[in-house]
Amino acid sequence: MAAGPNRIDVHHHISPPGYIAELDPKGILTKETRNWTPQQSLDEMDRGGVQVALTSITTPGLWFGDAAASKKLARLCNDYAAKLVSDHPKRFGMFVNLPMPDIDASLKEIEYGLDVLKADGVVFFTSYGDKWLGDPAFDPVFDELSRRKSVVYTHPTTATCCTNLLTSAGIGESMIEYNTDTTRCIADHPDRPGDALLGHQIHLVAWRRYDAVPAGAIHPRRASAAIREERAERLRP
Repeated sequence: MAAGPNRIDVHHHISPPGYIAELDPKGILTKETRNWTPQQSLDEMDRGGVQVALTSITTPGLWFGDAAASKKLARLCNDYAAKLVSDHPKRFGMFVNLPMPDIDASLKEIEYGLDVLKADGVVFFTSYGDKWLGDPAFDPVFDELSRRKSVVYTHPTTATCCTNLLTSAGIGESMIEYNTDTTRCIADHPDRPGDALLGHQIHLVAWRRYDAVPAGAIHPRRASAAIREERAERLRP
């Protein structure tokens, strides 16, 4: 008998209907984001041999300068993700989406997401405006995650400083800025706490630069093993 799927996909984006309804009128969503469905995810997971996908929201994210709107949107997305996990407990997990850079609201969403929704970890973008994750303004959030020993996943974005730099050459921001902003994030503070720091090339760049695991982190493969073990424990009768 052939072995079943055994991969864990930590980079798996969802687009809740409420998220699309809120942002599509702004003209800032890609076709892929607008057209996403749960069945599409399940079909792609089956084709790729993925057992469990840990979901998150992709760019443009949740923050557009309005703290109340960002807080509402984060809660909407997290509740939707939790419902997806409830409907497909053996196929989906979730990262808590945060209304960063609103610190107080993010701390409340961490509490709600981890304690009430039982999420597998927390997701950040590599930067918010002109601040990267090592900025002291974000210390309360990372102190709380360190206290909880939470898994932290990072997703790249384009920093405010560097939008539309090469559009005239037909080069999209994701081709250059995503990896570059990940590098800026690491350089800004390579030893942010948490059980693991997972993201686009973070472990590759960090290992090459420091020849060691960043303090307070574990290797992404060990993080995946820990997530797998925890999820298996939850699903046992």
